[in-house]
Amino acid sequence: MANDEAEFGTELRGYRRDEVDRSVNELRRELIKSNTDRAEAAKEIRLLQARVADLQGELDEAGTPTYSGLGTRLESTLRVAEEQSTRLISQADIDAQRLRASSRNEAERLLREARQEASATLEDARSRATDELTRARAESSDTIERARAEAGLLTQDARVHGQRPSRHRRS
Repeated sequence: MANDEAEFGTELRGYRRDEVDRSVNELRRELIKSNTDRAEAAKEIRLLQARVADLQGELDEAGTPTYSGLGTRLESTLRVAEEQSTRLISQADIDAQRLRASSRNEAERLLREARQEASATLEDARSRATDELTRARAESSDTIERARAEAGLLTQDARVHGQRPSRHRRS
């Protein structure tokens, strides 16, 4: 998961928290698994070291000259086992450090992307609001102008009708 490109959908105010939480939880599970694997490797190493100690004890008990050739082979076997256990522990530490670094980098990348997306969304919303306000102002200005023109025509029409002599008054 740490190497995958996670795609998060956007919402009005930034990233989708549930998608980011799922991604972070997956990274945590991977870290826990790596730590568990490391603990199991360390347990195996302890068992091997105990086995080596047992074999060394058996070798010490049987320390007769007839087993001198066997002692050299056993010593070589024990040395190999110890080297392998040291390598396993070192590799487990390296893997855990890589996973932590990868998890940290992935989280930082996701946070950067979320911030950039939030900024872009905010800028877009501001631009749309400005455009809508400009349109509304233009529309209201146009409506006011039409209302004034109509009021002027009505006033003029009323003056014209008010100045005509009425035919019914002369009788």
